[in-house]
Amino acid sequence: MKKHKIKLLITFISIGVIVFLIVILLLNLFPAMDDNGRMNVIVNLITNILGTIIGAGLAFYFAIRQFTIQKSKEKTDSAVDLTLEFHEKFNSSEMFEARGKADKLILENHSESLAKLFDKFEEDKTRCVFLIVRFYEQLWYFIKHDKVDLKLVPDFFWEYLLLVVYSLFQTPTSSIKLASRKKYRTIKRMV
Repeated sequence: MKKHKIKLLITFISIGVIVFLIVILLLNLFPAMDDNGRMNVIVNLITNILGTIIGAGLAFYFAIRQFTIQKSKEKTDSAVDLTLEFHEKFNSSEMFEARGKADKLILENHSESLAKLFDKFEEDKTRCVFLIVRFYEQLWYFIKHDKVDLKLVPDFFWEYLLLVVYSLFQTPTSSIKLASRKKYRTIKRMV
């Protein structure tokens, strides 16, 4: 937005210089006219030019403002749409089945870390856990880049995540802190 203001300022200064040059030119073009007639022509010309400049400036300002509002709305709509896509994926039959299998696997091996689970079992047995972990990695990527609606994320996804984290680590905050301090602050703000 600052670039637009600088461009607008430069435009107004340029137009001001042009108006000044036109006034000097007019003064030289009408030497035979009396001072009152010359002044009327110059005042009318300056008034018309200034009115045009002010009108154009206001039109430019409102166009930029409307554009900014529209872009903000598009970004919000896009974030809500992407969040709803994640919600649909989270509640798909594949993820529902994966959550059920992962719950069972984690409850049966609650003392194991995820790394040990992946080492201990075959890939087909841990695929369900991998799907859920991958889902939350993708969700975190879009949260990090502000592409999803942060107001909807806790309601849609956090309850299950905290249940899994609690079952793996016995306290949600200790495992979330492992992710990183920055992620932890974001999660604490959202939850």
